[in-house]
Amino acid sequence: MMTDYYVLLGVGMDAKPQELQAAFERYASKATNPEEIKAIKETLLNPASKANYDLFLRQNYPSRYAK
Repeated sequence: MMTDYYVLLGVGMDAKPQELQAAFERYASKATNPEEIKAIKETLLNPASKANYDLFLRQNYPSRYAK
């Protein structure tokens, strides 16, 4: 299974933008992989990218990400 950014941040797929931002900032302050930090930011903090990521998760992992 691929890395789940929601698990890394400790939030659910339904987290509001403010919650995602706060969780991202907490994670980024402790993380050591700058590429992963950048990928999470570009994926979850951009509404269009987040929508695509959420769709990917729902399609590929339906038992875990059922709507």
